[in-house]
Amino acid sequence: MDIQGTQTARVSDSARVSDSARVSGPAVLDGRARCKGDDLITGPSSVYSYTGFLEATEDDSPESDWYPVLRYGCERHPLKDWTPSLQAELCERHHPGAADELRKVVRTVCAYFDVEVPRD
Repeated sequence: MDIQGTQTARVSDSARVSDSARVSGPAVLDGRARCKGDDLITGPSSVYSYTGFLEATEDDSPESDWYPVLRYGCERHPLKDWTPSLQAELCERHHPGAADELRKVVRTVCAYFDVEVPRD
């Protein structure tokens, strides 16, 4: 799935949006995504749109078990897995010119969720 240029938010699978959360623009929530209040960051970029959100381990998982996920273009991985080596591999596969932008997106989403930037 290539969501480049998409401006219609999508919520699918067993994803849930609740409380005062709003999903708009290029946001894509799927799987067991959870968006409650301000648990979502999304934005366009010059190459691919991105969405950072929390995901539940199971449909009925307590909030304390939720973890951040980053979707960048068609790739979707737990935020902790977006290491420099994964970023390099994905850029080589999809868009070699996106490396600097992807690094910025990963840092931005990590700052938003107040987690450390993944390392190899």
